Amino acid sequence: MNNLALVFHIKSNNSESTICQIEPWMVQLKDNTLTYPDSKISDLNFDNYKAQFTSLQIKLIQLCKELSVKEIEKYFNKNTKKPLSLNKLLIDNRISLLIHQKTTRIISEFIKICISESQYLCHHISRDDQTQKYRLELNANPLQADLHFSQTESGIEYRLQLNAANSEVKLYGKTLTSY
Repeated sequence: MNNLALVFHIKSNNSESTICQIEPWMVQLKDNTLTYPDSKISDLNFDNYKAQFTSLQIKLIQLCKELSVKEIEKYFNKNTKKPLSLNKLLIDNRISLLIHQKTTRIISEFIKICISESQYLCHHISRDDQTQKYRLELNANPLQADLHFSQTESGIEYRLQLNAANSEVKLYGKTLTSY
């Protein structure tokens, strides 16, 4: 029998919003490897899983909800007669700044808890693909960036190397070079 793990899906920006969207999912965990998604956590099924969550995981799920377009619109439209969509709210520079400050605070708190609690994060979830492929890892230690140059017949080759605790960090499993 597979166990389930809570995974936070950081969605790519879409045309609907410039706000970072994070979705909590339950994903099957087999031999400490994230496999296929079981279900997205929502208000409808939250109580089915609540007993499995720690208090900090519940806090993370709440932070995800606060980042939703619906919740941001609700927050910035309170005390208004005619509610505006998020895109219309973002047109006003003053409100846009307030939205940015609020979402930055929420994301910062979210990331701090994820690091301290070693939570699973991913940048893609699909029922057709194993989630482990898209897993992101957070590290409290900063990376060291080393830029290397070498002269070639066609010009100068630039290479960026990222190091963490005396080991090289591969970006998407590729060596990046530019001419």
